[in-house]
Amino acid sequence: MTVRRTRRPELLGFEQGRQRRQRPRLSRKAVVLMVVLLAVVLAAVWAAVTVAGRLLPLTAGPAAVHAPAPPTLPDGLPGQLWARGTGSPPPPGITAPAAAVVDVDTGQVLWARAAHAHRPIGRLAILATVLASVRSPTQLHRQVVITGDMLGAGGIQIGLVPGQTVTVEDLLAGSLLVGGSDAADSLAVWHSGSVEGFVSAMNRLARADGLKDTRFADPSGRFVQGTWSSAWDVAALARRVLLRRYLASLVSKQAYGNAVNANSLVFSYPSVTGVMAAPATTGGVAVSMTLGKLHLLAVVLGGRHEAVQALRLIHWAAHHDPAA
Repeated sequence: MTVRRTRRPELLGFEQGRQRRQRPRLSRKAVVLMVVLLAVVLAAVWAAVTVAGRLLPLTAGPAAVHAPAPPTLPDGLPGQLWARGTGSPPPPGITAPAAAVVDVDTGQVLWARAAHAHRPIGRLAILATVLASVRSPTQLHRQVVITGDMLGAGGIQIGLVPGQTVTVEDLLAGSLLVGGSDAADSLAVWHSGSVEGFVSAMNRLARADGLKDTRFADPSGRFVQGTWSSAWDVAALARRVLLRRYLASLVSKQAYGNAVNANSLVFSYPSVTGVMAAPATTGGVAVSMTLGKLHLLAVVLGGRHEAVQALRLIHWAAHHDPAA
């Protein structure tokens, strides 16, 4: 008689009251599919991290990565500022009546308040004076003989006297670093033959560059009456100064000869690259700073502690994602 052994039923496979479960086996196709999906996910994560590190703080979303380049002006410099509305709330601590923060490299306005409101700008008008008077670095070493009609306008002085011979670069430094009325007027007369003729050239420059909120009454901004601009237009002027290397080099200096930079931020922050400060009662500030690969510019017109607010705007723009 043959005795057949039967398999132990699975029911007898319990151990300590629990049933052993058999793990389902994946087919080869399923394994390959899972590997491909994992690779795609990892690639997407890596791309997102890379873009976030380089672009997100200064764009309005993925479409901004392929934003059109701003127009170019006749001298080859990038043209007008541009903006894409993001609906971002105001940065904390910004109480100025008019302000703007700009990416210098792209010309994008990252945030602004009352960007086109007409405001007094004080000696920030000198930004237009240096742009209108000097168009090429080849002019820097030209000599200028100081005459009586270049002097006597009052305001801040760098001590020029009739008969003195200086270079155009000396006058640029005296204008940008100190805000000297005598230096700015000397540039005006050297360029156009008279202060009045140069003021017309300044206003033509404003119209040609699309600065619709701006009017100049003198080269140094000492006349509060008759000179006005906006945070948008001042940012456009300051950006063009920064894009001209020979001017950017001047505004970043702590001193030029005996002229000490009136923008005290260049002494306190190594990353500050300029630009100018006007008397608090009649103007505002334009401050530029490099943070890593970013070059940012903030303009604050009016209010208290303008330089502090400009620094806050720059740091906010460097870390804020407008798309958030």
